[in-house]
Amino acid sequence: MKNKQTFFGFFANRFLNRDKSNKTDDKNGLHTKGASISYAYVQEGAIYNIGDDPRSYIRDGYRKNPNVYAVIEMIARTAAKAHYKLFDVTNSANKVELTQHPILDLLQRPNPYQGRAEFIENVFGYKLLTGECFIPKIRVQAGSNAGRVIQLITVPPQFVSISLDESTGLPKSFNYVNGRYSEQILPGDLIFTKYWNPDGTVRGVSPLAAARKVVAQSNDAYEASMKLIKNLGPTGILTITDENIQYDQTQVDALQKKYEEKYGGPANYGKILITGGKMNWITTGAKAEDLGLWEGQKASMRDICNVYGISSQLLNDPDNKTYNNMQEARKALITNCVLPELHLFVDSLNRNLVPEFEKADGRRYCLEVDKQHFEEIREDEESRVNILAQAWWMTLNEKRKALGLGEVNVPEGN
Repeated sequence: MKNKQTFFGFFANRFLNRDKSNKTDDKNGLHTKGASISYAYVQEGAIYNIGDDPRSYIRDGYRKNPNVYAVIEMIARTAAKAHYKLFDVTNSANKVELTQHPILDLLQRPNPYQGRAEFIENVFGYKLLTGECFIPKIRVQAGSNAGRVIQLITVPPQFVSISLDESTGLPKSFNYVNGRYSEQILPGDLIFTKYWNPDGTVRGVSPLAAARKVVAQSNDAYEASMKLIKNLGPTGILTITDENIQYDQTQVDALQKKYEEKYGGPANYGKILITGGKMNWITTGAKAEDLGLWEGQKASMRDICNVYGISSQLLNDPDNKTYNNMQEARKALITNCVLPELHLFVDSLNRNLVPEFEKADGRRYCLEVDKQHFEEIREDEESRVNILAQAWWMTLNEKRKALGLGEVNVPEGN
């Protein structure tokens, strides 16, 4: 990474001073903040009001749709509870846990502006929303420890492009461009974690790519509900049925103005608009339940939950009682969703971060997730310990291995 001090100084400034510019990139389907222009995206003959790109997922998904926001925050904040375990596996027959090491220090405080939990939440938030996360490594610039990784930061994926090596098709550089700021990051200076892309490209696929129609439909339903509330004036009109009486345009305009002044808006819900002459009742508008808005929103919420692999019961879905209680639903969230995501993240750390410390120390290390910090599944872990404690046919080290612990070098161990 070139000019690393300047690079980190820029990102440090970004942590403390958020970009307050109202301008955004029009070529990506964005528009100036506060503008009322809406954009449509046409793909394979279908029209969407949400684009298939990271910026659209952030703007039209995370910021506009409460279900998308709730699902991503629930998973990311639950993952933020995670702690790590580091093992010395230089001797494959003797896995030794290390309680103190620079790797653990780095993950406990990745940078001066974020602790372990906030950093994990950022990593998972970006990946769950855009399908990928970019984590530059900040290194020591000079001295005996020059080149050693001392900080980790996250950068917004919507500002990152990837240059590929023409001969191998692999990333040659990662280019961060945000307004007047630009930086080229080499692959060795970056941890890149993403979801599998069936198109074979190096970019990750956002879960929302499969739910674009659902998110668009949900956003439209919220918009329709809001307009329905704003325009819930009279439920009908008593109008003239005498054919001999006709309104000219001036009278129609006056009647419209009177309607808007006296009967428009939610405060006049249920009032009846009355005109002179023989009367006839005309029903206007429709109830939300008649339009199916509420049922449609529940279906959209369940689809979004399905895409991310969690139960809609966690989002207070009154009709979904998959689990007997919320505790079971939370446990399923951790075992079926959060832990698999954490294992993928730890795998990327073992692949792209740990080897740098192995080279410096001349040892072999393995990083793992410490599940004991998830109280929802701690009871299950305690049950496993009790069962293993009664397994007289297993050695001490076999029991420790079953619990993911290292072996102990004592006579009774084997």
